[in-house]
Amino acid sequence: MKRITYSLLAFCFVATSAMIFSSCKEKDPDPVVLPLEPPTITLISPTKGTAATVVTITGTNFSATTASNVVKFNGKAATVNSATSNQLVVAVPADAGTGKVSVITDGGSVEGPEFIYFSVPNVTAIDPASAKFNASVVISGTDFDPASVTVKINDKPVTVTASTATQLTVTIPKGLGTGQVTVLTTGGNIDGPIFNYVPIVTVSTLAGSGVAGFTDGTGTGAQFNGITGIAFDSQDNLYVCERQNHRVRKITTDGVTSTFAGSTQGSSDGTGVLAQFNVPSGITADGQGNFYVTDAGSGKIRKITADGVVTTIAGSGTPGFADGVGAAASFNFPTNLTMDVQGDLIVADFSNNRLRRVTTSGIVTTFAGNGSSDFVEGNGTAAHIGSVWGIIRDNRSNFYFSNFSGGRILKMNSLGDIASFAGDGTSAFADGAAQSAKFISTYGIVIDKNGDFIVCDGLANRIRRISNGVVSTIAGDGTAGLVNGDGSVARFNLPFGLAMNSKGEIFVSDRTNHAIRKIVLE
Repeated sequence: MKRITYSLLAFCFVATSAMIFSSCKEKDPDPVVLPLEPPTITLISPTKGTAATVVTITGTNFSATTASNVVKFNGKAATVNSATSNQLVVAVPADAGTGKVSVITDGGSVEGPEFIYFSVPNVTAIDPASAKFNASVVISGTDFDPASVTVKINDKPVTVTASTATQLTVTIPKGLGTGQVTVLTTGGNIDGPIFNYVPIVTVSTLAGSGVAGFTDGTGTGAQFNGITGIAFDSQDNLYVCERQNHRVRKITTDGVTSTFAGSTQGSSDGTGVLAQFNVPSGITADGQGNFYVTDAGSGKIRKITADGVVTTIAGSGTPGFADGVGAAASFNFPTNLTMDVQGDLIVADFSNNRLRRVTTSGIVTTFAGNGSSDFVEGNGTAAHIGSVWGIIRDNRSNFYFSNFSGGRILKMNSLGDIASFAGDGTSAFADGAAQSAKFISTYGIVIDKNGDFIVCDGLANRIRRISNGVVSTIAGDGTAGLVNGDGSVARFNLPFGLAMNSKGEIFVSDRTNHAIRKIVLE
């Protein structure tokens, strides 16, 4: 009984002690939550730009969690690419406009420096699209930033005389050339349409009376009949093929015409007037004082030395097609020729629808064309090139030749690949982009001092230019006649051959006018 009493007393003591200890012990405090500090901005870089410009914002108290930062440019939300506690990398939103940069976090918000926003310019139109020297051209578009804008045409700076956010007025400088309009502003650069520069062109008559005949003399006192191919020597004397007079005539820089070689119709070799030609058509010079002539009617390639000695280097005299050496080779109405970089002749074999190569020793091979009269792109002799009259080589060993009946200018690169260079193959007249422009009948072709191509569009009675992929008319109003003056009012009658002298002046054999015309491009 006593043992039970003692046990109860012990239990009561322990329980009472536990209650007293528990009541005396202090309660654990709640965890302390510190308030978040608001962000600060010390720097933005860059401070100006366009939509999508990447900007770094430096400061303090940013959230390291990207989504917990809200960044605005001029009140417009931006995309946050990455975040740390002291740096945010963001992309400028589209159409933000100029204004303050702000950052919002869970700790508060802050407004930082101003970001200057630029819009990328846009060009919608140029008026006029073609103009001469000193003309005013208005460029229309958007976001031009008048305080900081420059304009280039054909990659050349032009003077801006007036500017607003939507219009720029520029003055066309002399010799600008045809090319793309480019607007450059702080918001970026933008290319606009092609501007067609119209050179100042003056047409005059060097020699020929305008009436068919045969008379040596000075200026319009001379008479010609059926003039076609023309070429200059190193002293700027002009040599002229006459198909109906069967002669090669010489015209000095003063316009004095004399007979260089040929007399009556035939194909005899000889010196000067003792030699005979049969419809001489094309002529080129080799730089050593020698000339080479396509004697179309006899189917021969003839050489004339500076002293007027005429020899035959290739051709059988009978129309046909055969490669070979000298008289073993045959041509069918060869019309024109030029030289390659090795000094070999490249001959337009008109009725064979081919280009032929002729070495100065008389070895004849086929250079391009398979004899077909249509046009199909290809390499060398696999291509269809049709009837070729004019032909020229540039300084990169590319050849350009007129697809006479197809209304095109063709290009053959140094690898032999042949493609259309200008003209859509329709026999008609239309200026414009090279591949959609139209020619009626392409004859002579020459490369001018600016690297542009000048072409005789014979039946259109116009002189055309191909510059930076644009075809335009530089002389001739399309009406047959003989009128000198500004290119826009000048008249021709079947312009045929072209040549350029050392001054860059262009000369035209105006076939049915029986005259040599001179064109000066500013």
